Amino acid sequence: MGTHRSPAGDEALRSATHLTKVVFQAGNGDGVVGAPLPARFQLDLDSRTDQNAIVATEGLPLQEFIDGAYDIGYVDYRTINRLPMIERQDGKYVKSLLTAVWS
Repeated sequence: MGTHRSPAGDEALRSATHLTKVVFQAGNGDGVVGAPLPARFQLDLDSRTDQNAIVATEGLPLQEFIDGAYDIGYVDYRTINRLPMIERQDGKYVKSLLTAVWS
């Protein structure tokens, strides 16, 4: 949801974020680039411990959708048979979409 779709659809989605748990996809180069990820979606882990975590690509939902989001998960998968649980974005750990949905 990096771009507006339709006024009615955008409003329905904004409303849904206050009625149920909505998890948004981030990364994969789709969405708003350069926007900071709010701290509540970052994992409190020491980013120096594992330098092998996949580096997440940029792209966030629009801020108006982030505000009501239950969670945000990144979708940067390199192979079909391995899915990351966490990724790194701007030196911080973040959840993959798989982890965000399961939490």
